[in-house]
Amino acid sequence: MSMLLLLQLQPTDAAALPESSAQPRAARLLDRYNHRYPDGSYEFRFELDDGTARYERGYFAYVDKQKTLMVVGYYSYRMPDNRYITVFYNADQYGYRQNQSITPEIYPNLPRSIEVPALKETSTAMPTVPATLPTVPARRTRY
Repeated sequence: MSMLLLLQLQPTDAAALPESSAQPRAARLLDRYNHRYPDGSYEFRFELDDGTARYERGYFAYVDKQKTLMVVGYYSYRMPDNRYITVFYNADQYGYRQNQSITPEIYPNLPRSIEVPALKETSTAMPTVPATLPTVPARRTRY
């Protein structure tokens, strides 16, 4: 008889469980951008409806006469307490550096892109070929 009583209590206990045990829905993509440039540099970003965002830009600069890849970017996400963490980062000849901020329950105003310096050719770089070669007058020969 006691076994039957337990079986009758289980359905009522299961109905009292909170619905948070259900699978959370997947975040939807709100915005995305992905571009590769002919010189090998790149830029991408995405933003999800759950507050997650990421942006990264890779570019080239000369460091000690060596063409070097530099990276700047950020990522941001919402924590369980509804605050946002945003991390801006740089990766270059000095290593990886980051700057983190926490904002209270307000979606941070994130830049859509980050400006980077233009690649400047150094004096030790290979000389550029002119767009048009100089014309040399043809020599006439007599027979």
